[in-house]
Amino acid sequence: MRDITDLHVQREIKPKIEDLLPHYLDGEAFVTASDFARYMQVNKMTLRWAGVHNAWKAAYRGKPILYIRLNCKYRNEDKYAKWVITPYLINLSIYEDEIVKEGLQESVLNGFWRCQVFAYGIPCGNGCAPGTDKTILGKELKNLCHGNFYSGRNWVWFYDPDEIAINCIKKLLELEKQARNEKVIGKK
Repeated sequence: MRDITDLHVQREIKPKIEDLLPHYLDGEAFVTASDFARYMQVNKMTLRWAGVHNAWKAAYRGKPILYIRLNCKYRNEDKYAKWVITPYLINLSIYEDEIVKEGLQESVLNGFWRCQVFAYGIPCGNGCAPGTDKTILGKELKNLCHGNFYSGRNWVWFYDPDEIAINCIKKLLELEKQARNEKVIGKK
């Protein structure tokens, strides 16, 4: 029997996330991840295998809106998260006030990817250490990764999200979809 957790097998079969969840998650985390995968499907943001090990992506209006990884290494640490959700908040500046109004700012601010030099002097994957400083949601954030901002991704990482984090992510996705829809309507 072939091991679906093996990258070579995943490259061949391009598995659904639901097929891998039981290999990495159990209990409440499994239920939360399964429910979230269904939420994505119902809301027309189908998760597709991303072409890399244990990773899936979803698009909206032709642009990435979310990335999920299983068994993912924490930033700058030697430990692993069971799963990570990364929403692509391309239009964050449009709905910053709504994030504050909803009380989601701390969750968002805490998740931004920080650029730094790792052990042995190796910089982050984008090679831009020490990063840039930006004011987001009224707070100055230090050492944000250049690569993420210049590509428009504004990556926020939610490690091992619980039900509270999932509700935050769902709201962020709703706001991002709304902003993208309004931009399209504005072009007509």
